[in-house]
Amino acid sequence: MKISKNKAVTLNYTIFDEDGSVIESSGENDPLRFIQYQGDVPAGLERAVDGSSPGDTLKFTLPPEDAYGQYSSDLIYTAPRRVFHGVG
Repeated sequence: MKISKNKAVTLNYTIFDEDGSVIESSGENDPLRFIQYQGDVPAGLERAVDGSSPGDTLKFTLPPEDAYGQYSSDLIYTAPRRVFHGVG
């Protein structure tokens, strides 16, 4: 069954930076799960996996505007530890 609107999607992923270094990986034990075209993941990811089938291996590049947007240091906020309940 191919991935299409409202289908449950479970996938393992690895994200690389422009130099080929791993930024993040789901590993085999923590796959990403979402419902296709419900807006729970970036639209670029939904478009990239649309129409693929179970067992497919995909490799694609998402520009920032199709993922989480451009990096902006203005959006970084440093919070004191005391605001996180239960953290020393």
